[in-house]
Amino acid sequence: MDPERRRLWAVGDVQGFLAPFQRVLQEHDLVDDSGRWIAGGATLVVVGDLVDRGPDGVGVIDSLMRLQQAAAERGGRVVVLIGNHDIQLLAARNFGDAFTTAWLEAGGVPHDLDALSDAHATWLRDLPAVVVDRDVLFMHADAMFYLEFGATVAEVNAEFRRVLEADDPVAWKRLLARFEEHRAFVEPDGEANLEEYLQTFGVRQVVHGHTPVPRMLRVPPETVTAAYVYCGGRCVNVDPGIYLGGPGFAYLVAEPPPTIAR
Repeated sequence: MDPERRRLWAVGDVQGFLAPFQRVLQEHDLVDDSGRWIAGGATLVVVGDLVDRGPDGVGVIDSLMRLQQAAAERGGRVVVLIGNHDIQLLAARNFGDAFTTAWLEAGGVPHDLDALSDAHATWLRDLPAVVVDRDVLFMHADAMFYLEFGATVAEVNAEFRRVLEADDPVAWKRLLARFEEHRAFVEPDGEANLEEYLQTFGVRQVVHGHTPVPRMLRVPPETVTAAYVYCGGRCVNVDPGIYLGGPGFAYLVAEPPPTIAR
């Protein structure tokens, strides 16, 4: 396969901003002007927080559902993770009342709740929390709590699925509270926390969203046009802070250097 067509891309928190998301994919030849997949066997990982704050979260969901099918038909993959804003939308739909109030306060858009179909809700609920591809761990939050859910991708995803399939508002509230953690890989404990993830999952790098790069670096959002690579290249933040005014970007995951026989 053409190496150009097996590339691994990551995009951070889209947050309902469909037009900038589509523009970023077009700029990197992942989709054409009509939004159709043209990247062959490439893989795109979207690390969660598809909705809230932006004008068309359900439009983002629809776009990704179509892209998943189109990419698979052409030998590629679109992997989408679930983020806390996605879970908040589901919680508002499932339980209402206090969950709806909290969702609106976090940037929930009433149109998204009105437009969310059973098919959309099922698709969101079934999204993985973490995935490993080419020795890279992708997850939404730069937080340590995933390790409490398991020591393998399968275990973590099964535990998330258990909560999201249950009609237990207490368990949902407890899960959402865990997402209040940010910046787990920033000093003073960042290197040690990251090493725990790398060792547990047997990976070389972690890619996450959740904490906007402009806020992490304390720079104007409009100046953030690339991922923030830190911890000696072993950790990457792909949240562009698009709702803050960032233009958005896609991160091309570098292939590990080839092993040289000695």
